[in-house]
Amino acid sequence: MIKTILFDVDGTIIDTEYVMTHYLQKTLREELEKELPIQELHYILGIPGREAIKKFVNTEEEEDIFLSKWGKNVLLLAENVQVFPHLAEILQKLHIKGIQLGIVTSKTKEEMKNEFDRFDLNQYFDIQITASDTNLHKPFPDPIQKAIDELHVKNEETIYIGDSLYDMQSAKACGVTFGLAKWGAQNIENFQNVVIVIDSPQEILDLLEI
Repeated sequence: MIKTILFDVDGTIIDTEYVMTHYLQKTLREELEKELPIQELHYILGIPGREAIKKFVNTEEEEDIFLSKWGKNVLLLAENVQVFPHLAEILQKLHIKGIQLGIVTSKTKEEMKNEFDRFDLNQYFDIQITASDTNLHKPFPDPIQKAIDELHVKNEETIYIGDSLYDMQSAKACGVTFGLAKWGAQNIENFQNVVIVIDSPQEILDLLEI
């Protein structure tokens, strides 16, 4: 029986695909004079920003500068980022039922503060594991395992809900059930072997019967 539900953030709780990819494109154009089509930037969804830009910069100092510019650009359109429909009410219902909820995200603590806190959803979560909390990130098991360890829950009673291959691979490596958030997923054909496909946030409540 599922007793703990862990969530990815981007593409699972909030819809950030457009903002993240288009403003990376804008930053690449402005800072490095590189022009890349949006479809070539979808690889960034689900991994930390610092990992996403390593192919474009050579030093840690360049990384810091580029990340700062990208972050400022993202904040210009922050008001366009929204919680997926019905997600907030489902989180509230799960919280009321006493289900332990956690976040495992590739965002840093600072990014969560700037891009997530304004939605007033933190009240529903018992833990947040960000890219600032582990040395290894998804697709490695470390972030999910850290959440499990700190919550003192069992892997077999935990499900991780996400929208990317990195989410799926991290859950599998950690030995927890993976649930695909279909509403935010790209290239559904890549998830043919996923047993639990969640078509809408309302279906998350059904997971409690597993």
